[in-house]
Amino acid sequence: MNQWNIVHFRNVSPGQMEDPQVRTKAAVVYSAMKVKRAEIIEAALSVEGILDQVLLDLFVGRDTSKREWLTELVLAAEFCTSLQKWKMLQRLMAAVPSYFTLLSDSDGKILRKEIHQLINDRNKFAHGDLFVTVSENYAVDLRYQENGTQYLRITEQAVTESLSRAWRCRETLWKLHSNFGTDLQTAVL
Repeated sequence: MNQWNIVHFRNVSPGQMEDPQVRTKAAVVYSAMKVKRAEIIEAALSVEGILDQVLLDLFVGRDTSKREWLTELVLAAEFCTSLQKWKMLQRLMAAVPSYFTLLSDSDGKILRKEIHQLINDRNKFAHGDLFVTVSENYAVDLRYQENGTQYLRITEQAVTESLSRAWRCRETLWKLHSNFGTDLQTAVL
């Protein structure tokens, strides 16, 4: 695999930019955060994949050919974003409550809220830039666009919260899908 070595700096002096120790430490911190960034994106994609299965359950049931057809024409289409799928889920939770009997009303609200937050996390990490802030003990900030340029300090706690949110969403969606009684060859590992 190729290395895409680039490190964005914030609040660094010209002298620090030339210091090999500063550059090396920043590169190590940046590389460690790139791995976490990739994990958050992968976690969100995993949740979206199971959300697709739930949507397929609700739209076409167990018919494998219809599931493949709807996946190809709608769910995998460029126009069908994660946010669009979230909106479909929101509407279907109200329209087909029998599918969601495993969830209390508050659990359903939590699921929708956490999926929405996970989509936001994924978008920030996928489209934002990581910066190493040398003057603040090599902290890592994520620069993203939301009503202008924003910076978010990325801490272990923030990463853990996002990944925990993904696990909860994934587990809940998988329970719903499994309760539907599908015989498809999909597994959560």
